[in-house]
Amino acid sequence: MRRVAERQSTIVGFSFVEIYEQRGTLLKSPRRFAYLELIAADPKHQRSGVGSALLADAREIAKSRGIPRIELGVMGYNEGARHFYSSQGFSVLGYRMYNDDDMVQ
Repeated sequence: MRRVAERQSTIVGFSFVEIYEQRGTLLKSPRRFAYLELIAADPKHQRSGVGSALLADAREIAKSRGIPRIELGVMGYNEGARHFYSSQGFSVLGYRMYNDDDMVQ
């Protein structure tokens, strides 16, 4: 689901929420969840409620489909985003790691 936030007919932010249904495996239980692929607010409108409104909309999308969990990814260096999501009740679920040396050229 793509959403936009507007103020006075100007787009000031947007979000993209995807619904996932994963089958169970021998090691994992089946699950449904919403994934916040992207959320962004125009820098001039940050800290003015745009992100909170878009996140509330994402929660409503999930709730309307009977989905209790929203997940998202945020880069470790993005302290502002990490603080925002923490202030909105999100917790760290895990860490994803990588090694560029293993990339095939």
